[in-house]
Amino acid sequence: GTTVAKNGPARYVGMPGMSALAHAAGGEVTPRTGVQVVGLQSAPDGWQVVLADDTRAGPFAGVVLAVPAPQAAALLPPDCAALASRVDGVRMDPCIALMLEFETPLACGFDAAFINTGPLSWVARGNSRPGRPAAEHWVAHAGVQWSDAHLEDAPASWNQPLLAAFFSALNVKPVKPRALHTHRWRYARPANSLDEAAPADPAQKIVCCGDWCDGARVEGAWLSGRAAAQVVRQWL
Repeated sequence: GTTVAKNGPARYVGMPGMSALAHAAGGEVTPRTGVQVVGLQSAPDGWQVVLADDTRAGPFAGVVLAVPAPQAAALLPPDCAALASRVDGVRMDPCIALMLEFETPLACGFDAAFINTGPLSWVARGNSRPGRPAAEHWVAHAGVQWSDAHLEDAPASWNQPLLAAFFSALNVKPVKPRALHTHRWRYARPANSLDEAAPADPAQKIVCCGDWCDGARVEGAWLSGRAAAQVVRQWL
């Protein structure tokens, strides 16, 4: 059966979207997007960032790696062996996510639920969050075991089993979604995390941060980012 909690813990969300947190923290910083970083190269005046097209960006006095642990470990240069060994010890689990939009609201009686059976682990009605569009839309996360087993499958093959599990979890009659999208989230959450908020190599001026550093939730990522900022201030 389904247990509906009426007095659960407070939940906080960004408005008008979760990216508002990053925009507010970024201030006047203009990020450069749409490029893949493949390495770091030491230079006499700092660090050069090596891009996928073999061009360089920089020099930079220091580097903050705010990426999943496996990606951070791959970018750390040989001179950061001690830091790399700590980062490389973190394992991250995948999650296949399903995003759905419907013509009319689904009468399930709740806005979010943890799922304890079947392929799904979590469902949430996105339009129940403040400041969101009114159209009925849901997000469903597959559990670690199902996601890991099907991560490399063709995305189209995820639709039928996840849709069936979604309607079963909501205990409503299946209806055709107005829109359906899936996302392969390869590094969704840490299977284990470091007990330090911002692991760093002070001599090389490289620091890492993320939800894998200080707890596996967005709060951990926030605290880790603040700790990394304190490390960077010591370099200035």
